[in-house]
Amino acid sequence: MTARTRNAHLYVFPDFVVLIPVNTSVDGVGLEADPIARLGTLEASAETGAALRNALGHSRRGVPHPTDWKLVASEVRARNRAAGIKSAKHLHESAKLVVVRETDLAFEVTPCRNGGSTGPDRGYHDLTDATLTLDRIASDEELGRAIARAAAICR
Repeated sequence: MTARTRNAHLYVFPDFVVLIPVNTSVDGVGLEADPIARLGTLEASAETGAALRNALGHSRRGVPHPTDWKLVASEVRARNRAAGIKSAKHLHESAKLVVVRETDLAFEVTPCRNGGSTGPDRGYHDLTDATLTLDRIASDEELGRAIARAAAICR
């Protein structure tokens, strides 16, 4: 892993997008964090790319590993409130997930497969073979287009 890796999640709903920075704990656990942004309908635009850059700017590495999982649960509830979602089941019924990782060299935009909210395959799963890689000097518009392309691949 490179010295600087920042992450963000984009939950893509039919009518809006929820964009969340992801911190990485000292033990390597990804933890969704504030600020949570709600955008309008996903567009392949510079505005989407700029919002992503802002979220990535809030992503941190080396945060303490949670000892209070109630706090983590409150972050999940905050994400759901921001999205107008009442439960994980509702989230999985309604949203696609695009994961973005920024390294020293590139942006990696990865679509996900939705395994639902219950059962052995539950959760979102990276479709790593479909990852789109952009150079770090990519424009906001190029980032916005890559996010829209990844969202179209999600299943």
